[in-house]
Amino acid sequence: MKILLLADSNSSHTIKWVKALSAKGIQIYLFGLQSLQHKDFEELVNVKCFGINTKLNKKEGALSKLSYLQALPSIKRLIKEVKPDIVHAHYASSYGLLGALCGFKPYVLSVWGSDVFSFPKKSFLHKILLKYNLNQADALLSTSETMALECKKYTEKEIHITPFGVDLHKFSMKSEEGNKRIIGTVKSLEHKYGIDLLIKAFALVRSEFENIELHIVGDGSDKENLLALTKTLGLADYVKFFGKISNDQVPEFLHSFSIYAALSRCEESFGVAIVEAQACGTPVVVSRMGGLTEVVADTKTGLVVSNENIEEASAAFRLLLGDDALRKKLALAARANVEAKYSWQKNVGAMVKIYEKLIS
Repeated sequence: MKILLLADSNSSHTIKWVKALSAKGIQIYLFGLQSLQHKDFEELVNVKCFGINTKLNKKEGALSKLSYLQALPSIKRLIKEVKPDIVHAHYASSYGLLGALCGFKPYVLSVWGSDVFSFPKKSFLHKILLKYNLNQADALLSTSETMALECKKYTEKEIHITPFGVDLHKFSMKSEEGNKRIIGTVKSLEHKYGIDLLIKAFALVRSEFENIELHIVGDGSDKENLLALTKTLGLADYVKFFGKISNDQVPEFLHSFSIYAALSRCEESFGVAIVEAQACGTPVVVSRMGGLTEVVADTKTGLVVSNENIEEASAAFRLLLGDDALRKKLALAARANVEAKYSWQKNVGAMVKIYEKLIS
């Protein structure tokens, strides 16, 4: 089987899909709009990467998306040369447009999040463009039911759920907790992800527990504001920033956390980081936003708090930090749920079956 993927070559999600499909013996041709910034594909003999070196307009205006069309001739030449069995585009408002216009069938389109949650709400033209891209696809894929429901506002086509699961061997259950009580998160430091809310909620419980710290893993445009906030709240000695890490380092951090927190203030398409934390046996506290509530059943596999409610978040932290038995109960239930629904090998197998059905 030969698949031409139209996707961001540098995205960790793309890299994960490519490696998994390659391991299944599928020949992958990856076309991206940016130069490769890593060496993840060098040792994969059945993966070949392509792209263009033209500067693109990455603004979210509907007409600005037309700048992507300069890549279309290159994609059509590549299709003629490699003769793929399927063209699969990831992200409906950019690569989705290229996939829709390349004219190849069967054509698969995966929606990712902001392409359906925010892009079509910008203007009438944005909405029309998304509808066109979705309706040109022979198969539509979504990582969550929440995002599929949002997608249904713009198409009547069937939408297949292909969760972005976790490697259950890599993200294994931790054996024991350390002496410190650590609340942590692994997320881009952007305003929409509510890291400031997490810091403020931590401030409300810090003085109530000994050996307690907040660990923030990630980088982003809001970092300086967050550093300033910790100083203003007198938390500089209790909040540690670790910067961006590789995916291979994530399990180590998750094992060290007593609680994983995701207090996002935006509609999340699917909580990959939450599922990874649950797989590691780390209890989670999440805001009631989009796909986060799909992967966390309140009081059963984690705790769900109201959006932008610092008091509720701090109360959830207080409850979990003071109850070892509850943390263990939620952790075991969450791990079982991940094993049933979000095993990465099962998720990849489901994707391959969709490919095989289209080809047949």
